[in-house]
Amino acid sequence: MLERIKTIFLMSMIAASVSADQQTDLPSESEANQTLTVYKSPSCGCCGAWVEHLIKSGITVSTLEDADMASIKNRFDLPSEARSCHTAVKGDYFFEGHVPPALVHSFIQNPPDGAKGLIVPGMPIGSAGMEDGDRFQPYKVWLMRTDGEFEEYASIDTYREQF
Repeated sequence: MLERIKTIFLMSMIAASVSADQQTDLPSESEANQTLTVYKSPSCGCCGAWVEHLIKSGITVSTLEDADMASIKNRFDLPSEARSCHTAVKGDYFFEGHVPPALVHSFIQNPPDGAKGLIVPGMPIGSAGMEDGDRFQPYKVWLMRTDGEFEEYASIDTYREQF
């Protein structure tokens, strides 16, 4: 019986050792800080499609559904005319609506001084997540500053510019 207990103890020590070695695959703190939290309705297909574009572009995404969307948008003082169907948050910054994944990347890497976030008001046809065959509606991406002012951040004239 004592021999069996020794064997079980030895096996559990080996298993714990192997398990500890495998924990190096956990994300580092800096990788965890790269997560973009997307607040969306569970029934909105375009929100899910936008999230898929973000993931394909290499952005780590955490999705929260059934969130009180108005309170999220109010947190960033988004005026009603600037609101869209989903809001993504990274630290103190937000991305409202169908902001192109390429611009999300560049903004996260180098946020402009005094910036609060990027906005694509409404739901432009052909924007990331709003694809409809070959249809594409050029649109503008707006920068909201901490003082509440807006300025044009980018003009998206072709589908490919978004990625």
